[in-house]
Amino acid sequence: MKKHLIAIALIVPAAITLSGCSINIGGSKGKGSEYSHQHETDKLQREKISRLNEGEGIDSVRNNLGIPDFTESYTRHDKKIKVLFYRTQRVKADGITSKDECTPLIFVDNKLDSWGNNALAEI
Repeated sequence: MKKHLIAIALIVPAAITLSGCSINIGGSKGKGSEYSHQHETDKLQREKISRLNEGEGIDSVRNNLGIPDFTESYTRHDKKIKVLFYRTQRVKADGITSKDECTPLIFVDNKLDSWGNNALAEI
């Protein structure tokens, strides 16, 4: 009987102490983890864009960067201009991607000509 009382005396306080413990496996599913994931995605896109070379084909760039967030197409001086916008930074935490959160890639006749807002302003 004494052995049982000693065992209970040791187990009950340990159980009470451990009852407040929890283990989080897999990370949070709240807004913080969404922001962190999007921040990493934006960073990866910036890294990929920094490795681009002028003259790359539009299909190669799309294969590398994926589907653009926005696309525009123009014809200027008999040249076909396409602009692909890829999100590279978060400006407003509203869950909506806007063009000011994107880096524009400018293609002339399906070849990468330039990128960035200054280049876009020159069109």
